[in-house]
Amino acid sequence: IEGEGEKTIKKIFEINGKHLFEYEEIENIDLINFPDFDKLNLKLYKTRGCLPVLMSRGCINKCRFCSEKNLYKQIKYRTHSPEYMINLFEFYIKKYGIRTFVFQDSLINGDLRKLEHL
Repeated sequence: IEGEGEKTIKKIFEINGKHLFEYEEIENIDLINFPDFDKLNLKLYKTRGCLPVLMSRGCINKCRFCSEKNLYKQIKYRTHSPEYMINLFEFYIKKYGIRTFVFQDSLINGDLRKLEHL
C-alpha cells in the first residue's frame, strides 16, 4: 500500500474476493485510534520500556534529496493535536507502563506551534 494504509487495509479485507488498492488520505489524523501493542511481547524488543510515536504525516515540501516524497507523493502535511499526543502518552503509560517514547517523524518541527504546546 502506497501512502497511509489504515483505511485502505480495511477496504482490502471488506471486499469479497476482490482486491482493491486505493489510497485515501486521512484529513484529520486525530481520528486514528491509538496503535495497539497488546499482541506484541514488548519485553522481547531491544528498546524495552520504550514505544515509537508519530506526531505528523506528510511533508511541507518536496525536496529533491528527500525520500519522504516517495512515501507521501500527494499528501499534505498534517499533525496530531497536542491533546491527542498527551492522551496517547497517558494511555501508554497507564496500559503498558511505558514512560519513554521515540518520535519517528521525519518532520516533527513542521508545525512549531503544535510542537511547543506538547
